Amino acid sequence: MAKKKDNQSAADLAFSIICDKILEGELKPAQRLTLREMSQMTGVSIIPVIDALHKLENEGLVESRPYLGSSVISLTSETKRDRYALRLAIESQVARMLASGNLREDVKYQLIEQARVVDQQIQTNEMARATLEMNYSFHAKLAELTECPSLVDALRRDHLFLLLEWQKASHWQKDKNYHDKEAISHVWLLKEIFSGDPLRAENAVRRHIASAKSLPEQLIS
Repeated sequence: MAKKKDNQSAADLAFSIICDKILEGELKPAQRLTLREMSQMTGVSIIPVIDALHKLENEGLVESRPYLGSSVISLTSETKRDRYALRLAIESQVARMLASGNLREDVKYQLIEQARVVDQQIQTNEMARATLEMNYSFHAKLAELTECPSLVDALRRDHLFLLLEWQKASHWQKDKNYHDKEAISHVWLLKEIFSGDPLRAENAVRRHIASAKSLPEQLIS
C-alpha cells in the first residue's frame, strides 16, 4: 500500500501517483486507465481513484469518454495545436498586461536574475524535467504579477501538458541548434516586456514560444 503524507487525502495521493507516472512516461498517451488497475497501482480504493481521475481530467492529462472510461490524453497534432494556441493566448495576455503596467525596479531586477539562471540551465541541461520546471516557475511568476488567478491557473494546467508532450518529443537534441537563439533567451524576453509597448511584448512572446521547435507552424505567424 502507498503511504500517505500528513494531511494528504487518499484522492490526493492517487492523483499524485498517477500524475507522476503519466509525466514520467510509465503511463503512455492514449493508454486506458481502469479503476481496478489504478486502485492497485496507487494503493487506494476505487472512490478516491475516481476523484483523482476527475481532477486529472480537469488538469488536462486525462480524457474520459462515455462507455470507454478514462485514458491518458492523446498527443495528436490537433491536441498539440489546441494546447499551444492556449499557451500563446495566456502568455501573450500576460506580456501585454505587464508591459502596460508599472513594475517596480526591484521586481524587474529579481526577474532578470531569475531569467539568467533559467537561460543558463537551458544551455547546460536543455529540456530535462528539472529545466522545464524551472522554466515554468519563471513564466508562472510573470503570470502571478498580473494578479489574475485565472491566468495563473490556466498556465499551470498547460504546463502539465507540455511536460507530457516534451517528454515524448524528439526535437530537443544536444546539438543546441535552436532556429532562433535570441528568442530562446528569457532575458531578451523580459527586456521586450519592459519596453512598455504591449504589442512589442506580445510579439516577443510569440517569438519566444515559436523558438520551441514543436510549435505548430500555423501558430507561429
